[in-house]
Amino acid sequence: MNTSPIPEKIIKDIEAEREYAAQYWNEDFDRNNSINDWAAYINQYLARATKMRPADFSESMEQQRDRQRIALVKVAGLAISALEAFDRNEEFYPRHYDY
Repeated sequence: MNTSPIPEKIIKDIEAEREYAAQYWNEDFDRNNSINDWAAYINQYLARATKMRPADFSESMEQQRDRQRIALVKVAGLAISALEAFDRNEEFYPRHYDY
């Protein structure tokens, strides 16, 4: 298991992403997200990270790397937001079939 400290650049990038996202989303919104909602948001960006380059090579390798990294930073920011919402509420908002 890798227990080395998280590089400062990664932390700064995640913090910047969270500051950006805070302009659009807040605790009131997060409070109403079920575990399924969080998974859907995270999966949207994870899918972007794993998407292959177009067959016509209209995206360069550098563009692909940039897209992948940006998407993974968003995934990390969303995962942290999900954990914060869970800790604040001591649970996730119930799914419609949890009632």
